[in-house]
Amino acid sequence: MKFMQTWKRWIVWLLVASLFAVACVFLSQWQFGRRAEAVAKIELIASNFDKPAVAITELTDLADFDFANEWRPVALEG
Repeated sequence: MKFMQTWKRWIVWLLVASLFAVACVFLSQWQFGRRAEAVAKIELIASNFDKPAVAITELTDLADFDFANEWRPVALEG
C-alpha cells in the first residue's frame, strides 16, 4: 500500500515536471521571436541612420508612411 502511494506521488511529480518543460519550450520560442523583432528594428535603425539627409517631402506624405524610412535623417527648412 505504501509503495502505491509513493509511486502515485512520483507520477504526479513527473507530470508536473513534463508540463513545466513543455511550457519552457513554448516560452523560449516566444522569446526567440521577440529577439528577432528587436534585431530587425536595430538593423533598420543602423542602416537608415547613416543615410544622407533628404527633404521630408521627398520621402513620403504622412497619409502613406513607409516604415522602411523610419529613423531616416531628414532636412527641414523653414
